[in-house]
Amino acid sequence: MLKFSAEPDSAVDKAIQSDLLGKIKTTSSFDGTRAVSVKKNRTRSTTRQVHEGPVRDRARKSIEFMTTWWYMDTENYIMLSNHDAAEKFAGEILDEMEMMRTHYEVVAPKFPTADDDIGVIRLFSDDVGYLSYLGEDFSMMDPTATGGIFSGARRELVIRPVSGNMRAEREGSIRGIIKHEGFHQYVFMAMDGISPSAWFNEGFASFFENCELDRRGAITVMESAYHSDILTDLIKRGDYNWEDVLRSHLSIDYAQFYADAKQNYAVSWGLAYYLVRGAPNERGKPYANVIPAYLDALSKTGKAELATAAAFADIDLKKFSDDFTSFWTTVKKRQDAKQRKGL
Repeated sequence: MLKFSAEPDSAVDKAIQSDLLGKIKTTSSFDGTRAVSVKKNRTRSTTRQVHEGPVRDRARKSIEFMTTWWYMDTENYIMLSNHDAAEKFAGEILDEMEMMRTHYEVVAPKFPTADDDIGVIRLFSDDVGYLSYLGEDFSMMDPTATGGIFSGARRELVIRPVSGNMRAEREGSIRGIIKHEGFHQYVFMAMDGISPSAWFNEGFASFFENCELDRRGAITVMESAYHSDILTDLIKRGDYNWEDVLRSHLSIDYAQFYADAKQNYAVSWGLAYYLVRGAPNERGKPYANVIPAYLDALSKTGKAELATAAAFADIDLKKFSDDFTSFWTTVKKRQDAKQRKGL
């Protein structure tokens, strides 16, 4: 029996009427018909090897009786969608995510304790479904202002609808968002659900958002014009003691991070970019162990604050802040970083 709310949700009502009530058929021997046959598997290459497991199995079962939903498999991902015109886009996104995953792994190798790491991606056909599905999952951000979000509670990367006549720059923006949120999803899986520091998680998600892949999966990482303008303006103002700024920034939690998102995203992105692209050019490579030490401590302790402390335990933060600000205000250093190949 179904009891409808006094204040019905239109998206829920629509799903009940179209995917449940409208498709119910008896399964008894007295019924000479079968349920409507719908092709669920839209995988482009059914011979491709996929990693089967409970996550992929649950994802398929979650849409088993939803007639408008279909799925598409790749080796490490499964896409679920009710968008009847999105197969081409879904295939392209899955191909990109498979290539991005190899680069995510370079920055954040999988923890020994992580097991099933199949990424579930859900693409909706309309905004109502997208926003209704996310519901109240995010207290620190507004889903209406997003093109996609990784929901740790659902273990899914949820994507806003993409129309067939979408302008190229809008679709490009969505692809950048997916690379950003895809890193959050990968980290959740690779770190066995342990939440990393905001500076690391958001910094590297923003780092990967600003990259391009060629057909073979080779990566080109670019500066973010938006973040770099904010960061260099802050540095050039001379209003801050950057040793204090970085010390404080490295310790903030997610609520504090999003409270001043514009500046914090710029600083975190700047840190990630510097550690991967700029710091390797410093004489003696004094910061080569920061990321490995961070990940090792996070894996062993499960505590983000302890991991950050371990990463910078042997670092003179005054010198680090001087090198960091010097990098961002020196054209030659930034040009050398741009010319580095790969990660």
